Amino acid sequence: MRELTPERLTRLLAMITYFADGRQVPFAQAAKHFGISEKQLLDDVNTLWVAGAPGYTHAELLDFEASAFDEGLISLRESQQMDRPLRLSASEAVTLLVALNSLIARLGESEVLRSTREKLQAAAGEAAQAAEAIHISRTPQATQNVRETVEQALAQGRQLWLHYVSGTDEESTRTVDPGELNAIGDHWVLTAWCHNARGERHFRLDRILEIRPLETPVSERAATSRFAPMDTSQFAHHVELRLAPRARWVVEQIPVESVTEHADSFTAVIAADDPAWLDQLCLRLGDSIHSIRPRSAAQRVANLAADALSAYEG
Repeated sequence: MRELTPERLTRLLAMITYFADGRQVPFAQAAKHFGISEKQLLDDVNTLWVAGAPGYTHAELLDFEASAFDEGLISLRESQQMDRPLRLSASEAVTLLVALNSLIARLGESEVLRSTREKLQAAAGEAAQAAEAIHISRTPQATQNVRETVEQALAQGRQLWLHYVSGTDEESTRTVDPGELNAIGDHWVLTAWCHNARGERHFRLDRILEIRPLETPVSERAATSRFAPMDTSQFAHHVELRLAPRARWVVEQIPVESVTEHADSFTAVIAADDPAWLDQLCLRLGDSIHSIRPRSAAQRVANLAADALSAYEG
């Protein structure tokens, strides 16, 4: 089974603390402690041996005792202070709290998220008040209830009945086999096999007027299907954005039709069924945008930005 990167990263960080007390630990003992093979242990140590603090010269790298390593022992000679508990600055704590509040607004307040926020607020002290000054719009309760129904159907492998309104204000009722639930931009989107359309469709949860779970299990096709990424070709509105490198998060978080790399920037083609969403994305990107095409989209965004600035006059 392939190991996930976060799992290995957690283990690598734990190894620094484990070996940092100056002990010489035999390979077999260390591998048993971390529940891995000796081969994986040596791979991890070799990875740590070329890791370190920014600068990454010999003076900033983690250093193990080479003579002990040759004898089948691991001894960490220089930890670069990575074995010490992390201390957050005020700005770092506020940034984490704002991000956590945004996650809670999107997903709802689970026990894990609530506990994490409380601990972070306690550690941040007075700096936590700055995070509370930032208003985060929560997912409407109606959409939250729809999401919970969808998640339950996904977990149980049951069909759903939907009363849905499209982006063109056309209402319809559908029976669907739920496949995947993803956050796309500011919306939750259900990817499902629609029995009415006899094909895969995408449904924004905030456009579901009514939803009912059915006793019928999902069809065999849906149960064995690997749902493809969202097909944006069906969307009527497209923009071509030339962006600064710092806006790379766009292609990591939002489905894009294409990405073209340039020496000092990159161009992303993004599609949506709601031009207002594209406009808000452009405003959010701010000076990370080098250019917008087509001209009509650029003009819309320019007008919106001018209206926003005029609100501050006087």
